[in-house]
Amino acid sequence: MLTENQLFANRYRLVKRLGQGAFSEVWKAEDTKVGNLTVALKVYAPDKGLDEDGSKVFGDEFAIVFNLHHQNLLTPSTFDEENGSPYLVLPFCERGSSLKLVGRMDERQVAKFLCDVSSALAYLHAKDIIHQDIKPDNVLIDGDNNFMVTDFGISTRIRSTLRRSVGDKKSAGTTAYMGPERFSKNPDPIKASDMWSLGATVFELMKGDVPFGEGGGLVQKMGAEIPNIHGQYSPELKGLVAKCLSAETWDRPTAAQLRDICDHYLRTGAWDLSVLGKSAASEPDRLEKTQEPVGRPTVRKLNAVKEPEPPRVETPTRQDPEKPKAGEEENSGRRKWIPWVIGGTVVIVVTLAILLIVFLTQGPKVVTEKWVGETVDEEPTALISDPETEALAKTYTVNDVSFTMIYVEGGTFTMGCTSEQGSDCYSHEKPSHQVTLSDFCIGETEVTQALWKAVMGSEPSYNGWWTNEYGRGDSYPAYRVSWDDCQEFILKLNALTGKTFRLPTEAEWEYAARGGNKSKGYKYAGGNVIGDVAWYDDNGSSTTHPVKGKQPNELGLYDMSGNVWEWCQDWKGDYSSSSQTNPTGPSSGSYRVRRGGSWNYDAGYCRVFYRGYEYPVNHLEYLGFRLSLVR
Repeated sequence: MLTENQLFANRYRLVKRLGQGAFSEVWKAEDTKVGNLTVALKVYAPDKGLDEDGSKVFGDEFAIVFNLHHQNLLTPSTFDEENGSPYLVLPFCERGSSLKLVGRMDERQVAKFLCDVSSALAYLHAKDIIHQDIKPDNVLIDGDNNFMVTDFGISTRIRSTLRRSVGDKKSAGTTAYMGPERFSKNPDPIKASDMWSLGATVFELMKGDVPFGEGGGLVQKMGAEIPNIHGQYSPELKGLVAKCLSAETWDRPTAAQLRDICDHYLRTGAWDLSVLGKSAASEPDRLEKTQEPVGRPTVRKLNAVKEPEPPRVETPTRQDPEKPKAGEEENSGRRKWIPWVIGGTVVIVVTLAILLIVFLTQGPKVVTEKWVGETVDEEPTALISDPETEALAKTYTVNDVSFTMIYVEGGTFTMGCTSEQGSDCYSHEKPSHQVTLSDFCIGETEVTQALWKAVMGSEPSYNGWWTNEYGRGDSYPAYRVSWDDCQEFILKLNALTGKTFRLPTEAEWEYAARGGNKSKGYKYAGGNVIGDVAWYDDNGSSTTHPVKGKQPNELGLYDMSGNVWEWCQDWKGDYSSSSQTNPTGPSSGSYRVRRGGSWNYDAGYCRVFYRGYEYPVNHLEYLGFRLSLVR
């Protein structure tokens, strides 16, 4: 383990850790053999080191790096190994990484960034070297305000070596910069993959967060469109970013094309996208018309965009029937219609008979009002409520802080994208399916900061935790809490109350958000006018808000849409078309479900059936939770 003031390799005095990833650590260090020259030291596999084969792979691969020389590449001066841990010595950039510029760059600065980075990539690509990990952390700023690309030459072979030695870890945030082709059956990166990563990086610098959340290109592959960028930037620059983020690799500019476009702008002050061909003419408006990012594990600020649209589904090509022989066309056509007429008549008769039997034996059905004004027949649900569960619906007090649990009578509902939602559907919200739930109780509000402190004893300190910038006060929701943090909170709450609180399952959450058996079929939790029921992008003012600030839904639940996303108990999984009873999701997975949208997301993400997901270890300023209780 590396520590401050340690003398590494009997030469480099470690001054300050600058960063830490899954496979390496970067330190500000002093070279004690060169007058305490300040350098940057990147140490791979610092804890375990590599075996002999791994060390040889590093040596062979990095031999290539030392022959790369470009004004925008931060080339290492030394490669060596200490106790099995390979390390690089690089020039120290006092100004740090471009991460500090997120949300703070004007048009010319963005053009300068694009020009410098694409120039370095064009040089690498000409030598058939793919960077594989372009992101703000890997673009540093030198003393002359030039942008310097680092971490190049880390080949797939090296990454595989590190995974074997260190463990199959995931670098937080890296997938957010991976294009959709990286999630295919052949995920090997290509040069166009670097361009998508650069597009995601610049999108983050301009807007404040990456375009598709932690899922990166996987979300785009599932049908999501490129989000918009509000603000000061020209349509041409936005269009250029959209081209880089194209789902089709062939539609992206090459690094050399991007370099030339940005160089022209820096020299003349005018954008010329003609090099990209006629398709570029339609790109400037593209970032003004598409959907909102899906949140990623970061504390960087998000801004919202427009409602998502459903993914396109291709219709199979219709095959023409075999043409009848001459002289047979008329009779053949008649013969073909005869079985259809007979079959259709039989179907109609049988259907009418079934409907008559149902009416005589079951009586009339309940008619439920839907948000679009239509009426849809729905079978009444006859369930016996559980008096023990209903008795749990009351106000609890923990260390002088009170919170209320609302009773939700069980029933059967259609989960997922349903007809009243119109065309606003993603593929992972389908197929809709019948779910039956037992009675349960759910929190009237999201867990507040006051309740968190009453249970945990103090305000945690992760990454600044609650701040005035994102909302701080007893009545504000607790945010920047990971799924794992929620489990610790619930364990302590159960010990204090003697009850069995937990996070709601995804099915419980959606049923409650829809209004349970009191549902009026609203699009959002409590109404069809989102501004009445939710804090979201257009009215959120870039911060959380005290709970109960908007009207509740049919069950008396507040903020089920908007304010902060809410963790659910389930692992993320695909829906099944089969009916389910009290589903709890997959038994394992990589992501936990989050629901409801938040103050920095567009209306589409606040729909009652929208599904989000997140790594369970992540802390986000727009993600909190709500309690469920069954006994």
